Amino acid sequence: MRSLLALLVLAGCMTTASPEAPPPPDGAPPADAVSEDRTVSGTVTALDFSPMAYDADGVVTVETDEGETVDVQLPARYGLCAASYDDWAELAVGDRVEARGAVTMRGAVRPCEREDHRFRIL
Repeated sequence: MRSLLALLVLAGCMTTASPEAPPPPDGAPPADAVSEDRTVSGTVTALDFSPMAYDADGVVTVETDEGETVDVQLPARYGLCAASYDDWAELAVGDRVEARGAVTMRGAVRPCEREDHRFRIL
């Protein structure tokens, strides 16, 4: 009985190693990396600040002067960011804005990490 109990305890402590993701091809960034910084300016077409209620990024959708649609992610804790922010509380669809920040995996611009990052109302 003791050996059965010991075997069950040992079996419960054993874990199987999960396979690691394959390394990226030579020269490719890791999967969670963001690309270089980008500056976008254009007209606000949509606002979604509801994710900020649960500490996620708010999203300002911008149509650039070139006709591209780009999401700008505003961190819920933007006060902890190195970036500078205009007061976006009064921001509305139709306003012109400029954002500079890191490009995320999904192509959004996220101003936060560096002092030259910014979000401003033009």
